[in-house]
Amino acid sequence: MVSALTALKAGEKGVVLHFKELAEQNLRKLTSLGILPGIEIEVLQTYPVYVVQAEYTQLALDHDIAGMIIVNKKEGKKQRPSFNIFSLFLYGVQPFY
Repeated sequence: MVSALTALKAGEKGVVLHFKELAEQNLRKLTSLGILPGIEIEVLQTYPVYVVQAEYTQLALDHDIAGMIIVNKKEGKKQRPSFNIFSLFLYGVQPFY
């Protein structure tokens, strides 16, 4: 489904198709940070600003800029973050036996 980035909720992903009526300065900034057509983008937060991740880059975008990014929403179930018993040690959780 094709829509503006602002139509996605936190946790949803889409593929950037193009930019709508974006000022040259903002277009250069987004493309230099890796927001390009064909790149998968995930919405991490929608309020008070949009926080998105594209590959290894996280960006905070205001509502107007996010509305100018047109994406093809990826359908499907939201995936839960994967973890295993070893990841618990990273957070200092001690297993009990």
